[in-house]
Parts: sequence; structure tokens; C-alpha cells
Amino acid sequence: MQQTIIVEAKRYDNTQQQYAHQLANEIQAAYNNEINDPILLTVGGMYEYSAKNKKQLKKQIDAILQARNLKITYQLYVKKLARHLFGSRAGYKKKTKLNFYKDYLATLGRLTIGMIFVINLTNG
Repeated sequence: MQQTIIVEAKRYDNTQQQYAHQLANEIQAAYNNEINDPILLTVGGMYEYSAKNKKQLKKQIDAILQARNLKITYQLYVKKLARHLFGSRAGYKKKTKLNFYKDYLATLGRLTIGMIFVINLTNG
């Protein structure tokens, strides 16, 4: 089984940078390239990460796709950048593996803002 993950990463939390229209376009682009049932992973770029806001974003994306007469299945995962992945600032000052990953993702973020990554996972 092959699964495709579309990653839309933003540099910051606590500011709205993930928009339903843009995410719907990414899902449609995947569909147009014969990618079925992708996982759309948004990392960072949300003002608030409550379950209510995540559901609202999904509803907005669904409404946009429906207005385009597209019946596309996808899975949406919304993840907070700073605390979810990296922990507290105090923890960052220590020399840990976590620091390595934070530095790596921060560098990746600087290089890739505005780009979409498609990662194919094969089970087996």
C-alpha cells in the first residue's frame, strides 16, 4: 500500500498562515496528479490549535472542494510547530537530540517556505 503525505509547513505559530483555499488547492493538485486519499499535514501557521478550529478548517476545505464539484477523500492533520515538536524554550537551551531536530526543521523551514513536499510511504 502506498500513502502520500503532503506537508504544508509554516515558520510561525500564533499567527494565521494556513488558509482553507490554499490547502484545498494543494489537495486538488494532488488529485489532478492521480494521488488518491492523501494525508495533508499542516505544521505551524495557525493562530489557535483547538479541536474546534481544526474542525472548522476541515469544513472550509470540504466546502471549497464541494463547490468545485470534486469528491476527493483526504486526511487532515494540523500540528503546532513550537511546543508540539520542540518543547519549551528552557528545554531548548540544553544540548539534546531535540535541539538537533529543532535546528534541522528551522533550517528546512527557511529553505522551504511556500513549497509543498510530497512524501510517498510504502508499507511492506
